[in-house]
Parts: sequence; C-alpha cells; structure tokens
Amino acid sequence: MKEKYKKYLEEDRIASGLANRNLFVEWLKGNVDAVYLFFYVKQMRKFESILSMNRNVFTSVLYVIWKHWFSFLRRLYGIYLSPNVFEGGLHIVHFGYIWVDSSSRIGKNCTILPQVLLGKKKPNVKGTSILIGNNCYIGTGSTILGPVKIGDNVVIGAGSVVVNDIPNDSTVVGVPAKQL
Repeated sequence: MKEKYKKYLEEDRIASGLANRNLFVEWLKGNVDAVYLFFYVKQMRKFESILSMNRNVFTSVLYVIWKHWFSFLRRLYGIYLSPNVFEGGLHIVHFGYIWVDSSSRIGKNCTILPQVLLGKKKPNVKGTSILIGNNCYIGTGSTILGPVKIGDNVVIGAGSVVVNDIPNDSTVVGVPAKQL
C-alpha cells in the first residue's frame, strides 16, 4: 500500500503543477495556493494509507488522530473530499467549497474547480453512485447527481448539472447538462 500511496502522491504533485518535491521551495517561488492545495491532497492520501493499515492499538490511535486532523483541514479549506475515491493525478485548481461523496469513484488525472458538488439523488442508495473516467475536467459550480457514469476525457462546463450518463470524449454544458 505504501507504493500506491507514493505513486498517487507523485501523480498528484505533477498534476498540481509543482515541479519540485520540496513544498517549501515551491512556496518560496510563489506557488502558495498550489502548495496549500497539494498539502491538503497529501494529507488525504496519508489518511487513505492509514485506513488501509491492519488494525492494532498503534494504528487505531493513529487513525483517531489523523481523522480529527483531516476533519480540521476539511473545515479549514472548505473542501470535503472523501478518502479512497480518487485515483492518482488529482488536481484542485482553487480554494472554494468542493463536496465529493464517498460513493463516488474518480479516475486518473481529473481536475476539479471550486463550488463543485458530487452526490446522490437519493441518500439511502447503496454502492457506487458516480463513476468518473480518466482525464476529466469538472468546471466551477458544477453539480453531478448520481447514479451516473461519466466517460474518459470529458469536460463538464461551469454551472452544469449532470443527471445522465456522459460518453467518452464529450463536452457537456447546461442545466441539465447536454452534449455539445
């Protein structure tokens, strides 16, 4: 699991546009927002690795501490990402409210802008409700209500509301979202 954590973290760093592994150097270069947003993603990945550990007294204590730390970061940043939802290459562009439900599964190299909501139409539905493919771009103010399946290389325009499946290599806009 540690290799997966390191791999995802490296993909997230590259997707965030941070050339240097040393975040302090990137911060000094002026990439302040990118560093803080990557720090949040890094803490989420760490929490994911803790969740995957075998339970014993040490890991249980570590889990409780990290759960509270990650909960604090969620409130501080206004970004509510559920762990174990994203593959590598996650890129959050700006600060702003983002909610991603735990029943979502999001592929590699996806970009999410602020004011995005990914959730279920009906709250008590079990299983994965939102499947998003690789290389997707979710514009500002978009809402995706599952159950839906979004293909690879999809661009969801700003302010769109997605309630139906979207095929690969599409661009959708509007309320409800329609393919261009």
